[in-house]
Amino acid sequence: MKYKNARAVSISIPFTANFRPFTISSGLMIEFLTTALDLSYRKANYNSSTVTITDTLDVYYVTKNGVTEKRVLTSSRDTIIKTKVYSIIKKSASNNYTFITIPLLFGYEFDKKTYNITIAAGAYMSYLGVSGKNNTISSDSGIVNENTLTLHRIFISPATSLQLSIPISQRFDISAGLLYRYSLLSIQNSNNYHTSYQSFTTHLSLFYHF
Repeated sequence: MKYKNARAVSISIPFTANFRPFTISSGLMIEFLTTALDLSYRKANYNSSTVTITDTLDVYYVTKNGVTEKRVLTSSRDTIIKTKVYSIIKKSASNNYTFITIPLLFGYEFDKKTYNITIAAGAYMSYLGVSGKNNTISSDSGIVNENTLTLHRIFISPATSLQLSIPISQRFDISAGLLYRYSLLSIQNSNNYHTSYQSFTTHLSLFYHF
């Protein structure tokens, strides 16, 4: 099983507390992850061939006119030999997952007159709640439903971010940033697969100050 790419769409309600120059960012997110995979497995086939086997039953000598000749008594039989060969079966698949995520990032804000730059680090805590009904994986028995997936698991993903904020009024800021996340756990809760995810995300947000 090989992952080609993945994409995600999220709906979020962000929250930021500012204790200048320090910040705490959190919120509530619903993330929809789609993974594209190349699935493959080895299918065993057996080739049959018939081989004639000759068995030696007896060896004896015959003397005639002073000449001794060796005689061999044999018996022949046909037998079928099966040879195990493998063929590679391939298929593309698209799997879907839904997470409920709470980020927690601690940052430092560089306050300028017309803009602010915030560098933050922390973690995203994600709860895997829903898996697609048609999700498939490959195993030794073939391409099967993703029955090795255990739902209701919690993933903790370390993250860092860089954000630029520009005040547009006393109450509103517009911001853009870059976020990097790394998942320590594989989605598949199985010893057969271990795929760590990492992602770069860009965002554009509008903040209201209470």
